[in-house]
Amino acid sequence: MIKKDLQFNIPILLLTWKREKEVELLITKLKKINAKNIYINSDGCELNYKNLNQIDKISKTRSKIIKNIDWDCKLRLKFNNKNLGCKNSVIEAINWFFENEESGIILEEDCIPDISFFYYSADLLEKYKDHERIGCITGVNFKDAQKVSDSSYYFSKYNNFGGWATWKKEWEMFDRNMNFWPDMKSQNVWKIDKSMIDQERNYWENVFENSYLNLIDSWAYPWLASLWYKNKLTITPEFNLVSNRGFDGLAKHTKNRFSSASNRKTYGLKKIIHNSSIKLNIKADRYTFKNHFLENCSSNIGIKLINEIKLLIKNFLNPKKGFLFILDKIRNLKIIK
Repeated sequence: MIKKDLQFNIPILLLTWKREKEVELLITKLKKINAKNIYINSDGCELNYKNLNQIDKISKTRSKIIKNIDWDCKLRLKFNNKNLGCKNSVIEAINWFFENEESGIILEEDCIPDISFFYYSADLLEKYKDHERIGCITGVNFKDAQKVSDSSYYFSKYNNFGGWATWKKEWEMFDRNMNFWPDMKSQNVWKIDKSMIDQERNYWENVFENSYLNLIDSWAYPWLASLWYKNKLTITPEFNLVSNRGFDGLAKHTKNRFSSASNRKTYGLKKIIHNSSIKLNIKADRYTFKNHFLENCSSNIGIKLINEIKLLIKNFLNPKKGFLFILDKIRNLKIIK
C-alpha cells in the first residue's frame, strides 16, 4: 500500500494565473493531504489586454489562494505585478522554488491530480534521487490506459508536463536558451532514443528549432530538449494520475476542448510496484507520439482527419457536446467570430 503520512512534507509549487475554480479544487487536494510546504506563483495581467475581465479573474484567483489555504503550513507567494508570459513566468517560478528546495512537485493551475499522485511522486523522488539517468517524474500518461509494464510506472523520453516532480540538480542543467541545440541538431542519432523513426525525429527537430528561435512562447520544449540532450529519462505512471482541464477559451495554447489530451480520466494508485530495470519503453513512446503529438500536428492531414472523425462520432453521442463540437470547428474555420 502507498504510505500516507498524517502530513505531506514534500514541497509543492502551484503555477497559477486566472483559473479561480481549478485553483480552488487544487487547494482542496492540498488540504486533504495536509501539505506543509507550499509555494504559489501567480502571473500578472497582460499590459495590452483590453478586457478588464482578466484583471478581475487574476484578483479573484489570488484572493481564493489567500482565503482557502487556512491550515497550518509554510506558504510562500510570488505574485507578479506584470505579465511575464508562459515561458518566463514558469521558469522564474521554478528557479525561485529550487533556490529554496532540493526537490519538489510542480502543478499547473488547470491540472488536477488524483490524491495518489502526491504519494507516487514522493516515493519516486526518494528512490531515484541519486540515479543519473532519471531527469523527472510525471503524473501524466497519454497511453489510453494500455498496459505496457508489470510495474506501476515505466521509463519514457516524454516528460508530459502539467503535473510532475524533479530535483534541483536536474533543473540546474536546464538551458532556457537551448544553446546546445546546434550541436544536438547536427547529431545523426540522439542518445535518448537511438531507434527514433524519421517522422518522430523530423517532428521534434521542427519544434526544437522554433523554440530555439524563440518563435514559441513555451518553457516546456526547452526543458524537454535539455532532458534529451543530457540523455535523461522521465518516470511515467502506468495509468494517468493528472487530468488537464485547461482546454478552453482561457488557455494560451490548449484551446481545443475536444482534444484527446483534454480532461483525461485519472486512476487511483493503491500501491507502487517498482520497475526492476531502467530502460526506455520504446513501444509506449511510439504510441504516445502517434496518438498524442501527431494529433496536434497540422501537417499530418491523414491522422488529423481520422482523429476528427473519431471525435465527431464520440461527441455526437451527447447532443449538447455534439453541438459544441461543431461550433468549435466552425469557429476554427473563421466562418463566425
